[in-house]
Amino acid sequence: MTFAWLEGKAAGFKVDDGAIDRAMAYLDNFVRNGEATPWGRYYDHTSRAFALWLMSRDGRGSDLFERVYAKRKEMPLYAHALLLSAAHRYGMTGSRDALLKEFRAKVVENAKTAHFAESKREGDDGFGLQVLMHSDVQTDAIALMALLEVAEADPLLPKVMAGILDDRDPQKGGQWGTTHANAWALLAASRYFTTIEKDVPDYVARVWLDSAFAGERAFKGRSMAVVEQQIPMKKLIEQKPRELLLSKDGPGLLYYRLGLRYAPADLAMKAESQGFTVHRSYEPLAQGGDKPDPESVKKLEDGTWQIKAGALVRVNLTLVAKDRANFVVVDDPLPAGFEGQNAKFSTTLRDVQGGVESQSVDSSVPFFGELGGWWWWRPWWRFDHTEMRDDRMLLFSDHMPAGVYTYSYTARATTIGEFSLPPVRAEAMYMPELFGHGASTKVRVVE
Repeated sequence: MTFAWLEGKAAGFKVDDGAIDRAMAYLDNFVRNGEATPWGRYYDHTSRAFALWLMSRDGRGSDLFERVYAKRKEMPLYAHALLLSAAHRYGMTGSRDALLKEFRAKVVENAKTAHFAESKREGDDGFGLQVLMHSDVQTDAIALMALLEVAEADPLLPKVMAGILDDRDPQKGGQWGTTHANAWALLAASRYFTTIEKDVPDYVARVWLDSAFAGERAFKGRSMAVVEQQIPMKKLIEQKPRELLLSKDGPGLLYYRLGLRYAPADLAMKAESQGFTVHRSYEPLAQGGDKPDPESVKKLEDGTWQIKAGALVRVNLTLVAKDRANFVVVDDPLPAGFEGQNAKFSTTLRDVQGGVESQSVDSSVPFFGELGGWWWWRPWWRFDHTEMRDDRMLLFSDHMPAGVYTYSYTARATTIGEFSLPPVRAEAMYMPELFGHGASTKVRVVE
């Protein structure tokens, strides 16, 4: 309620100052003398950080800062953002700068977005983040609000805002996951708009390749219109430009994206990781009570897979997602000599050791030095849709948290010969700059 009153007052609404004074007195007493709650120290310290943040908006509570700051290791990252704002308001530059340095070290960034991940197993009783109604959007929103106060010119801010917008669910009409997340996201978006986008656009944007002029466009007024300027690949190959220059003449913020569509000239492709790391391996499978024949599936020194005709093969896919991503597809081509075994068909083999297909999440792999905090309370995660086609296996995820994923399916070597094997690839479908693929190789099916 105190937060709502302060927001309303800042927006120009009439709010009872006496009510605010009584609320501030309560918060002061809570931070100074509050008793432990049944929810544990983690909940209590985070609640005190939030109370102090509210008090700092009204210039109160500076004498309590060090008391709350001393417990910051028992708080989530978003509570550190609250302390960052409070330290800035109180003029405590040492604590502010230390927290700001910590935040910049915690950022997970790609070509379009940036996030601040709660990167450890949170809560002293195993329920800290749940009780606090936490969401990833909340952490990003509070971090953005703090950075807008402390480092308004930071070039990271548009990426954080883009990350918050990217977390909306189009299947829910563009909303975020919960009412709590919606409230924080809209607060952060409002702060961003009034701070970063306060100037109404009225400018001309121009593009050069080296010294050659490539195009211009005038922008006047606020609009969601997107303008594309395409340069043919043939022109790039012929001119071999070394520099691309963007300029803006006039007030307002310019958002831009530079992308390159290309086809590789060489079918021998090396592995690439741009947000995702993907790997594929083959292993022999046994049917019925038989043991797997290790000679039926072998990887040779040059990377070629040699497989006996008729052998059952388990295809193991491993995907590492550095950051959470939305609408991810994993595309694993099958070599022409393979036939996939569709687990959804009743005619598919049912006595394969380990099952025709399986998937799992590895909760023991550390990220950025600590365990990914979401694993222990979202153990039911699975791909939203899988699709076995004649020539490939496709996996789809609407929302993929950061982590390590494995998926296995079964194929049979049916045709003798040597076949090219394109790399397995993962991509965020609506953010193509976020992708990764393995290395290409060959498969040799022998008698």
